[in-house]
Amino acid sequence: MARARLAARSAIERKQVEIVGAMQTRASGSDLVHALPFVTTLPHRAVDAPWIERTAFDGTICQWQQRAANPETKLPAGPRARVLYIHLISEALRGEDRIRSDLVSMYKWSHSLTKCSSGGRTYADVRQLLAHVAAVDLRLITPPGCSRGGVEHVLEWPLEVRPDDPVWDRVRGEFRNRFGTLTIPLRRSAVLALSRNGLALDFYVWLASTLPAIHAPALVPWEHTWAWFGSSYRRLGHWKSSARLPLAMALAAYPQARLTLGDDGILLHPSAATIT
Repeated sequence: MARARLAARSAIERKQVEIVGAMQTRASGSDLVHALPFVTTLPHRAVDAPWIERTAFDGTICQWQQRAANPETKLPAGPRARVLYIHLISEALRGEDRIRSDLVSMYKWSHSLTKCSSGGRTYADVRQLLAHVAAVDLRLITPPGCSRGGVEHVLEWPLEVRPDDPVWDRVRGEFRNRFGTLTIPLRRSAVLALSRNGLALDFYVWLASTLPAIHAPALVPWEHTWAWFGSSYRRLGHWKSSARLPLAMALAAYPQARLTLGDDGILLHPSAATIT
């Protein structure tokens, strides 16, 4: 048992060193990108259902839904889908440039990533994933108890529009009005370093959005993280053991993060933002 624990700890440490090295290699130019915390609700594997629904820790209902039944498109899934959404969100927040969501822009961003099993290695792969993104809306319904209670926000990307079309200015303006206050800053180098592991990327986005916002330690039970991140795991015990490696990878990418792992859950401590 002790030998197995030592081997697991060594594997985690090696992976953390790998993540730090990857971030140092990729840290060039502006290292700032943005995301919505709700990209963590995307499925990790392809699903046949036309929609999925998750309830966030604060009670916000997140729905990914196809606009129309189409056997050619599916709900975006996997780490590459998360990264492409982060790219789109970051482009939407740019103050001077138009949104560059054309195929060439997407491919260049995708090509800069390390290869991962979710695809996105060729123009055809990126085109297919963009078709999935273009056919899906994200609906956020906030709980009655918060300041935006009962408000429904809809995120959609009309990717069939050329980036030089004036409609992109309207799309960008609508995005900033609806979602600008909900976006969180991330390190581009961290996103790229974690792009092979969707769960590690989810943990990174979650911690980056949560830790700077809390003012006192907060315990998140394992059951809650299991329901949010680990729905594909059948047993809680399996989830608790499987979550440690991707969580360690996220911590390597976010060294300011302060948390404690316990038998009952993850104790979060107020922490500095991953990037300012």
